Amino acid sequence: MESILAVLIFIAIGLVLLRFVGVIFKLAITVGLILLIIYVINEAVAGYALPLLPFIR
Repeated sequence: MESILAVLIFIAIGLVLLRFVGVIFKLAITVGLILLIIYVINEAVAGYALPLLPFIR
């Protein structure tokens, strides 16, 4: 009975960690996309990315 309880506890801890890791990955992806958008806008303002804009859309 104790081994089943231990397995359930490990599964619960794993799910909690997975949830936190998922949040961290979402944050990283969101920050990366924001930085990419800012970079593209800066390049477009500077005039370098204007030929690339049709491909970005």
